[in-house]
Amino acid sequence: MLVWNIFLYLLLPSCLVAQLCPQFSYNSKGYKTKTVKCCTGYKPISNNGTTLECEPICINCENGKCIKPNVCQCFEGYDNFNNLPSNHCVPVCKNGCINGNCVAPNECECLSLYRKASPFKCEPVCPSGCKNGMCVAPGWCFCNKGYIRVKKEFCHPVCYGNCENGFCSAPEKCSCNEGYSKISKNSCAPVCEGGCENGYCSGPGKCTCNQGYSPVTENSCAPVCEDECFNGFCASPNNCSCSEGYLFNNNTCVAKSIDAEILTTVEMEEDIQNSAQTRNLCYFQWLFLFIAYPFACLS
Repeated sequence: MLVWNIFLYLLLPSCLVAQLCPQFSYNSKGYKTKTVKCCTGYKPISNNGTTLECEPICINCENGKCIKPNVCQCFEGYDNFNNLPSNHCVPVCKNGCINGNCVAPNECECLSLYRKASPFKCEPVCPSGCKNGMCVAPGWCFCNKGYIRVKKEFCHPVCYGNCENGFCSAPEKCSCNEGYSKISKNSCAPVCEGGCENGYCSGPGKCTCNQGYSPVTENSCAPVCEDECFNGFCASPNNCSCSEGYLFNNNTCVAKSIDAEILTTVEMEEDIQNSAQTRNLCYFQWLFLFIAYPFACLS
């Protein structure tokens, strides 16, 4: 409609050129009289009774000058919206205004949740900082290679081999939890500073005894013998060893002196038995020889 009105004004030179339009009327006596008023699209700005001045009418011709009805000539640094000679002049940013609005000639104002990266460019804002990634939209991160997004603004490193007793601190890099040390690329083992005698380290500073052993100190386990080891000690699970001065005999430990007497008695009995057998053998040999050879045994 606005373009059509402008076209009509171009076809009416009498109004557009003079801005004043004559009005003819007849008085009561039948005489023709002539008066002047502002043409359509113009308004009077002064009228002292002798001179009438008119100016064109433009609706909200901001940042420009109204030169014709609804035709706004923009000031420097401004341009007609959509390049139409309307009454709407907008500021121009010659280098553009990415993710923002041009609010004045060559002055860019960022949209909400964007910030200035350069005078004519605004970048999105990620409140959490978008570590290990790039902020591509407000509150939205694009992760770097080797990282995966777990939330809109968080990128975590990826370790495809997992991290036993640890955590993935960088792509394909495991770091051990506190109290653990590295035993392989993707595995950490607990650390017991004092070691674990006859046991194993089941947690940081925590020893667990092997089967058949029980704890005696924080870092040591001793073997267990179900039967008490008299005069000896439990050397391994259910295995007694005799103390010094004792010998193992018949599943118990006895003093060496007692054991020696028992052994001497047994030896004496064996000697007596051997002597008797020898005498008997000699008697029969003597009898045989005496009969066969009277003087053989005597000699």
